[in-house]
Amino acid sequence: MNAVRVLGTLSAAAVAFGLLGLFFGRPSQDQPPPPGVAAIPAGERAAIRPFSMIDGDGGSVAFADLRGKPMLIHFWATWCGPCVAEMPQIDALQRRFKSSGFKVLTISVDRGGPDVVKRYMKNAALTNLPVLLASEDTPQPPVVPTSLLVDKTGRVVTTIIGPGQWDRAETNASIAALLAE
Repeated sequence: MNAVRVLGTLSAAAVAFGLLGLFFGRPSQDQPPPPGVAAIPAGERAAIRPFSMIDGDGGSVAFADLRGKPMLIHFWATWCGPCVAEMPQIDALQRRFKSSGFKVLTISVDRGGPDVVKRYMKNAALTNLPVLLASEDTPQPPVVPTSLLVDKTGRVVTTIIGPGQWDRAETNASIAALLAE
């Protein structure tokens, strides 16, 4: 049963990653990436197309206005169990790298409006993350959670489909290296 579940999850991740490539670029062919992650060399990184998000007050936030520093774009939802489970780690990640200028954009795909997300974040004591929701022109990932590590020019460095391991030394090292670029 577990082998069937793992194969199903890996198959879904492969399909989802292929679909993400249509929006955010393509993975490197130089070496096989870890499951769910694809590192893209600097010369092959695709720029994220312009899009906007809705902030906690209902206003529009343009992705283009946020470029200039590396960031993590994290698509999630309050009804997604794996998303909810990893949000405290993502909040801690933002707290850890905030002084370096690294930004974490947590974009909710909830359809209940900003109040649903604000209530969740307040109840979960997530104090370092912005309240952002997907707008009509925000690229919609095929699954949540999905995360994109983006360089300071707005190009995708890494795509993570499914929950990330945001408290690992490797994650911190990747972000530190990106900040040094």
